Amino acid sequence: MEPNHGAPLGAPMSADQRRNHRQWRSVGAISIAASALVGLVALVDVLETIAEARGLSSPAGALAVAYLLALAAAAVVFVVWLWQVRSNAEIAAGPATQRLGRGWAIGAWICPIVNFWFPYQYVVDVWRASAPNREDSGEGLVLGWWLCFFASNVCARIATYGNGIGVVFVAAGLDVVSAVLAVLVIRRVTEWQSVARA
Repeated sequence: MEPNHGAPLGAPMSADQRRNHRQWRSVGAISIAASALVGLVALVDVLETIAEARGLSSPAGALAVAYLLALAAAAVVFVVWLWQVRSNAEIAAGPATQRLGRGWAIGAWICPIVNFWFPYQYVVDVWRASAPNREDSGEGLVLGWWLCFFASNVCARIATYGNGIGVVFVAAGLDVVSAVLAVLVIRRVTEWQSVARA
């Protein structure tokens, strides 16, 4: 397949790209599922934090299990969405626009050390390739999501060492902000790709 030579999504495709257009994946349904599950994770996290703060050990335990299940489901669905939008971005804008291979949709999250920045790099490359104006894609939203997500995980890890309920509330707050920003990223990329395919 021939790259689109830096043209934004929605620009006229080459003959090779038109032949491969049938490989384009619609991401509307998976984006809704990913957004809903990301929101559910944040909601359950807040409810669990409140239950812990009030000393309600039984509900907190049940919510902790619910949180892990919601997190696992959200992770799987988000990675599937990410894989699909990454494939679409490569079809439309060319593989040269993506610094990481498709397999990093999973590997970026689980490989030690590189998981500090590879997920952001993977998502921001998809964002840039999907934006109608790649020269001014306004990727601050992606950076904000990643910083909040990362900070939330750091605070949650600190909280496991018994550093007070305040850190737990900070982690939950960051989790909510991260979830809101993640949903905005999902919606924006999905909208851009839906318009490009129309």
